Amino acid sequence: MAPKKKEPQRHDQTIASVLKLPLDAQRGNLQALLVRPTPLSGGELSQVARHVSLLLLRAMDAITQGEHETFGFLIELLSRSLLSSEAMEHAISNFVESCDVPSKLGDIATLLSKLLLRSEWRDQASRYLLMLEPLCTSPHLKELVASYVMEPLLALLQKNSEFDPDGEDYRLPREVTARLIDLVRSSSKNKTLPKSWRVIVTQLLQSNDMFHQLQCVELLFRITRQPKVVPAADHPLLRAKDFTGAGGLPTVLAERIRDMPADSKMLSAARETCQHVRAYQSSRRAQNRAQQAFRSLRLTYAGHTISAAASEVSFGPHYFVAMISAETAENVTITYSDVASVRTGRDGSLTLRLLRTPEDILALPDIPSVEGGQLIIFLPPSDLQLFKDGPIISWFKLAREKASVSAKRDREEPAPTLNSSGAGQLLEPVVLFPQDQRQEARPQGAVIRTVLEKQLKQFLDDQRDTRQSFVTTIIEEDLSGVQEKLSKIRSQFQHKIADAAAMICERVETVTQQIEAALPELTHRVELDSAAIEPFKASLAESNSIAAFANSQLCECIDHSRHSDKEFLRDINSDFQRRVASLHDRLMMESIRSL
Repeated sequence: MAPKKKEPQRHDQTIASVLKLPLDAQRGNLQALLVRPTPLSGGELSQVARHVSLLLLRAMDAITQGEHETFGFLIELLSRSLLSSEAMEHAISNFVESCDVPSKLGDIATLLSKLLLRSEWRDQASRYLLMLEPLCTSPHLKELVASYVMEPLLALLQKNSEFDPDGEDYRLPREVTARLIDLVRSSSKNKTLPKSWRVIVTQLLQSNDMFHQLQCVELLFRITRQPKVVPAADHPLLRAKDFTGAGGLPTVLAERIRDMPADSKMLSAARETCQHVRAYQSSRRAQNRAQQAFRSLRLTYAGHTISAAASEVSFGPHYFVAMISAETAENVTITYSDVASVRTGRDGSLTLRLLRTPEDILALPDIPSVEGGQLIIFLPPSDLQLFKDGPIISWFKLAREKASVSAKRDREEPAPTLNSSGAGQLLEPVVLFPQDQRQEARPQGAVIRTVLEKQLKQFLDDQRDTRQSFVTTIIEEDLSGVQEKLSKIRSQFQHKIADAAAMICERVETVTQQIEAALPELTHRVELDSAAIEPFKASLAESNSIAAFANSQLCECIDHSRHSDKEFLRDINSDFQRRVASLHDRLMMESIRSL
């Protein structure tokens, strides 16, 4: 009796047969493999790693033929394989034995850079970059992989900035920069591989993403730390044209990055450097396009405290980034399209009602998934006023308008049916990992029935989710309409009050200007009148002195006259008395004589 074949050999044969199928047939089989209830075994993952060269080749074929779903399934299969230690050993062996394998990784990055204008390929590029992480962090593969992928990754970052100049998608730049950091960490050789790091300098100066700026500062810091094997004059980043030349970093910022400490204080120094970068951005950008950074005092979601310590929060044109703490780079990034409403409170709170719980928050411990949960950011009063006065509210409104238009367009499009091309490709699956001859002889009708049942269940689930989303969207639009009306009324009153205040200020300023204009002339006239009055004043003083002298003379004359009159009257009285006495004596004598 012939011995039974070993399980890995059957796996090997099945994986090879699936990868050799046409791309449209691969899609259904790969999807069935990835979504099956039982996870992939260690043996299955090892077989994927053994066929990594063929898998990458088929991934390149998927890109050239526009099969983004098939590409995503292939990369997801490889990602799961690389997370297994046993499969990783086989992958290392394949990478070391054949340079064809790592070169395909660089070719895929180059092909993806040409398709970033399409959202479905942007998602697949992000998945590809996540798949690279274990390869870029492996001490055995890091330098080998870097020699093939570093230049394509930098080109991918440059293309992304050209296709998305406004930085609407924050994921791709972060993931590319994270892989570059992984490659240069603890590798002096990889720091000197690229011809120029100028794209990282450009990203640092143009990004509206606080976390991505931290990544750029860390990467520039790591590659400016002088390796012992490279002379200072030959270091590519220390050349002026790459680092501080025209359009590069200001000298002050370049020196800050080079002088950052290589210890536990590096993160705080990087944050401080980013603050100077944002100040430099604000001085060279219009306010309505520059990110607005504030100091956050506390952060809560659905009643649970996310951060109780002071940290930072930055609002860009399309999303905001809230740092969890000042000691780590852990953050929460939320796009404005996921925010249903924004409300400010007198206690300095900024309340954002979310349409769904972001993955960054779900990754935190003890945080529940709450539909319509509230994220509350507590800001200092001065920062909250800057938030109200800045362009951030208009960014939220623009994002909600775009989301409403997109939701309306989705409702108007016909719902997918079970006879779509994707479903048709799943009707003839290949049995991937046969267990015995009985399973291989399973009736085809049963397979079709099982697939149809799964599709019907998925279709019903999608319809239920679509209806729930439809009702939620209608309610959100109504609430958004009410809020917009209230905002318009509030804005109208604020405008009227502002106009009245401006009119009063203008009138006061006009009167003040008139007074200030007339004041010199009035002063001049008063001075002239004062000069004309001076002679009259002197004449009046002289007249007063003459009058005083005349008055004194008159008083003297009156006193003298009064004294003279008294003397005259006294003499008259004495003479009269004497005459009366003489007459009396005479009369008496005559009387006597007559007797």
